[in-house]
Amino acid sequence: MYLPENKPNKPFTVLFSFCTAISIMILLCGCPYHRTFPIEKTPQVEVNQSYLGTWKGKFIDENSGNTKPVKLNISKADDFNYSLVITGRFQNTVYKINEEDTVYASMFMSVINNKQIANVKFDNHVFFADVSYQNDQISFLPLAENFTSFFVKTDTELKNRIAYHFKTRLHPLYEESYCLRNLTRVSKVIK
Repeated sequence: MYLPENKPNKPFTVLFSFCTAISIMILLCGCPYHRTFPIEKTPQVEVNQSYLGTWKGKFIDENSGNTKPVKLNISKADDFNYSLVITGRFQNTVYKINEEDTVYASMFMSVINNKQIANVKFDNHVFFADVSYQNDQISFLPLAENFTSFFVKTDTELKNRIAYHFKTRLHPLYEESYCLRNLTRVSKVIK
């Protein structure tokens, strides 16, 4: 009696391999570095009045290379915390032709080696961005997922890893597709 060999379905195998590869790529380099805890348990740096207001700029779509407009509203939540509202077209879909997405987040600043590092809390994750403000322009440069090869378990370890990274790197690792560079002021908050 002849029994046919149990050969895998070739189209299924190719599709499965492709989906697995895409999933691994997204996990390895899909978003900025984040943790469930901030650099410091309680904020230590007071709100900088110069940061408050509405800002506009562009970010680069990592898939197409095109730039997309973005608007950022920074307001004071209390003496140490900011509220953020980020508006732009973040989704790539033909079904949302003229709709903008809005992201609500909170933020406070930490200082590490004379650098302002934003602790941006969104959706139970805290993202970390190098913040610079010059000539009435502000930039947020999120740390890349691979900025450190260590698994960080505490806020003290996180602070030390960020300090070490900026001390030893000529060009820090940023998640370029999420960088907001040289945002210009649209309006200032009136006290």
